[in-house]
Amino acid sequence: MERWLYLLPGVLYMLVGLFLILFPARKPNTWYGYRTPRSVRDMEAWLDANRFAAWGILIVGFFSTNTGLTCALARMNENYAWATVAVVTVILSFGGVLATEWWVGSRSERMELPVERTPFDEGTGDRPPSIS
Repeated sequence: MERWLYLLPGVLYMLVGLFLILFPARKPNTWYGYRTPRSVRDMEAWLDANRFAAWGILIVGFFSTNTGLTCALARMNENYAWATVAVVTVILSFGGVLATEWWVGSRSERMELPVERTPFDEGTGDRPPSIS
C-alpha cells in the first residue's frame, strides 16, 4: 500500500497543471500564475508564460508519476525510491522553469518587446558601473 504513495508527487503536479490549464491566470496578480520579471512585462508575455508553464507542470507530473509507478512496481528500497522520485521531480521542475524562461525570452525577441535594462547592462564585464 505504501509503495503507491510514490505516485503522489506526480499526481499533485498533474492536478496543478490541469488546474492552470483549465483556469488560467487572466492578469498578473500576487497569488496565482507564473510571475517573473519577463512574464509580467506585458499582457501577451503573461498569458504566453502561464500557458507554457501550465503544460510544463503537467508534463513534469506525468514523468514524475511514471517514475513513481516504476519504483512501486520494481519494489525498490523505500529510501532509494523516494530519492529517485524526488530527484526526477526536482530536476524536471528546474528544467520546466528554464524552458519557460527561454520561451518567454525568445518570444519577446520575436515580438521585439522592450527589454528591461539593469544598471549592470551599462557597465563592462561582470562589474557594475562605477559611481562618480
